[in-house]
Amino acid sequence: MKPVSCSHCGAPPATAVTPDAQGMYTCAFCGKLSYVTPPVEGAGPAIRHNWADHLDDDDHDPDDEDEDDDDDEPPPPRAAETAAVAAHRISWIVWLVVVLGVTGGAGVGITRCTKGSSLLSSLVWDGKEPLQCGGNDRISVTGVTANFNAGAAIIAGGNCQVRCEGCTITAATAVEAGGNAQVTIANGAVTGTTLLADASGNARVTFMGDVKVSGTVKESRKGQVSTPTPPPAASTPEPAKAQPAASSPAKAAPSSAPAKARAKGK
Repeated sequence: MKPVSCSHCGAPPATAVTPDAQGMYTCAFCGKLSYVTPPVEGAGPAIRHNWADHLDDDDHDPDDEDEDDDDDEPPPPRAAETAAVAAHRISWIVWLVVVLGVTGGAGVGITRCTKGSSLLSSLVWDGKEPLQCGGNDRISVTGVTANFNAGAAIIAGGNCQVRCEGCTITAATAVEAGGNAQVTIANGAVTGTTLLADASGNARVTFMGDVKVSGTVKESRKGQVSTPTPPPAASTPEPAKAQPAASSPAKAAPSSAPAKARAKGK
């Protein structure tokens, strides 16, 4: 009695086989036990393989169990599935490029708008806290009002560049700049109750246009402060020098005129 096909590899028996007591035989191609009769309906689907490959394999050993591990590997993905995966990845890349472009463009637009819009300037500096910048920051604000009882209103360091146009600033130290920072204040009014500007290192503070300034300036190392009307420089008052005591008036020498007159009378 011949079976329909091997329930594992689907290969028909090459020669007549004799089943054992349980109705099974050993397949000459895959080396596994197979029923002589076809599988019962309702049972799990039999695993089908290309048994023609086994016919061409001269070195096939039915007792080699290592080759059976390959039977559980999934088939390669179809071309349509591969194309769908590639398209999905490309769509993510395109989406990421679009988001980066929109975000970068919005940032550039905000930076440009802050040069002439006090509304957008409040997003950068609203005057409620001191403005601090460093590194390679570039900040431009317009129409900001800031009042502080102590400390500095604008603190710039590194290579930071700050431009404040039409701002009203009052603080103990209006501008404190160090490193290579550049601070430009155009128009508006700036009052430093202790110092108008403190520039150190290679920093430069410039007051320009129709700006009203009040306070003294401090320049150390190569720091520079420029104003339309140079304010008085901060200096330590020197003690007053003692004045020399006034000398008493000299006594007049006795006149010899009466003596001469008496001599003439004789």
